[in-house]
Amino acid sequence: MEALKAFGAAEATRARGAEQDAIPLYQRAIELDANFALAMARLAVAQNNRGERVAAEELLKKAYPMRDKVSERERLYLTAHYHRIVEKDEDKTIETYKLWRQTYPRDYIPAINLGNIYQSSGRLTEAVTQLEEGLQLNPNPIGFSNLAGAYSQLGDNDKLLDVYKRWEEKLPQDGSPHASVAGFYHLIGQYDRALTEAQKAVELEPISFHYFSVIRGLIALNRYDEAKAIAEKAISEKKDSVDIHSELYFIACQSNDNATISRDEAWWNSTPVNKAFYAGIQGQNLAALGKLREAKAMFERNVQLSKEAKDPSIAEQYMTTEATVQAIFGNHVKATQAMKKILEGTHTRRTLMDGVFVFASAGDPDAGNLISELGAKFPDIYIQKLMIPVTKAILALKNNRPDDALALLKERPIYVSPDADYVRGLANARAGKHAEAITEFQSVINRGGATLTTNPLLYRFSYLGLARSYQAIGDTAKAREMYQTFLAYWKQADPDLPAIQQAREEFAKLQSS
Repeated sequence: MEALKAFGAAEATRARGAEQDAIPLYQRAIELDANFALAMARLAVAQNNRGERVAAEELLKKAYPMRDKVSERERLYLTAHYHRIVEKDEDKTIETYKLWRQTYPRDYIPAINLGNIYQSSGRLTEAVTQLEEGLQLNPNPIGFSNLAGAYSQLGDNDKLLDVYKRWEEKLPQDGSPHASVAGFYHLIGQYDRALTEAQKAVELEPISFHYFSVIRGLIALNRYDEAKAIAEKAISEKKDSVDIHSELYFIACQSNDNATISRDEAWWNSTPVNKAFYAGIQGQNLAALGKLREAKAMFERNVQLSKEAKDPSIAEQYMTTEATVQAIFGNHVKATQAMKKILEGTHTRRTLMDGVFVFASAGDPDAGNLISELGAKFPDIYIQKLMIPVTKAILALKNNRPDDALALLKERPIYVSPDADYVRGLANARAGKHAEAITEFQSVINRGGATLTTNPLLYRFSYLGLARSYQAIGDTAKAREMYQTFLAYWKQADPDLPAIQQAREEFAKLQSS
């Protein structure tokens, strides 16, 4: 009975969208009843959603042999997730969910999960159909969230916002729709509205993701002190997460707050998973400082710690970072060599996105094939309207075709993209349109914390773009100021970075003229 109570509390917590907070309750249920197969399956799904795939697989392998000792509905749940997470057999998974729908036509779970599978595999129209049907059976946070995601991928923002409105109306005590719409406003650059919605989410449900949404909104508005205070509040309430500690680390690095970094290291070192994440985050910070040798060592540590934590998915988040950074700094041989090695093993969304950037930046002949593969595998709006045009524009610039690059980037999707703005700036500068280039580079910088948290290198390299364009139009004083700002970022950088060496030579020539 105690195990059942813990499981019931976990189910109620998960039902309102707080899946992470449900995890310790599922764990408690399993501690009380080692043969609680459904609790194991639920926990496995939650772990898999967090990226802890190895732990999820191990739990399902324990639960699956007990499938004949549970109800028919629970057996279908176990079987479907075993096929998907352990066997990674999408066809068997879909077949199981279809059988579940036929057997229990009033059950919303198979419709929602089938919609999720279709969504993740790019079958977006089918995903919408299943998710809408599932929500008619039972309005639930997971269904609303997935449906919003499907409409977002289709680029239908009117229907996306309608989903959030329906979510708020059906589940008025749920903070998640406010956090979700905050994410949408963040993506389109309306940071004030994003913060307002995130604050509503915390008022309704002070859970870790909602706190993170507030912190992200404050950072985007350059309100670092307030963001730090909210992060520390969440931590004091034990509502912290990797995301919250990552933002706190970012804020501390921006303000050279070594005391906060040292104090927070105890949390980062508290579990093998946290250690692995911390190595990756430290590697990213070192790369943003141009300390690529130290960053490489940290990324290698991330891989090793991920293995020790039995969760290689953590390493997947950072495995391509070194290659993309090398490409930005002009080390194209190193970048392409590293990326080709990665692509020998995996062609995920992340590796393909970073792969096309690295290959296009180098003018590698494989860039075209990789762009085609990315577009075929992922038909969503971000890939089709942002990632592919930006990558093709980089390739056009590599072949000295700035007008073609500008034509590719003429359409401006609703979503904010520092990458598109930066490359558009490069293309305008190459075409001799320096006033337009200055506008684009400045737009990257003007977003402050929003750019720095996602694209710190583009933020800093935008100053170099400004310096060159100001020099081209004869504004020597402004050019000198921009060069000085840019070079100040790289005082600790490795001495052999081509882009930094070239900038120093340009600045020295300007000083002597």
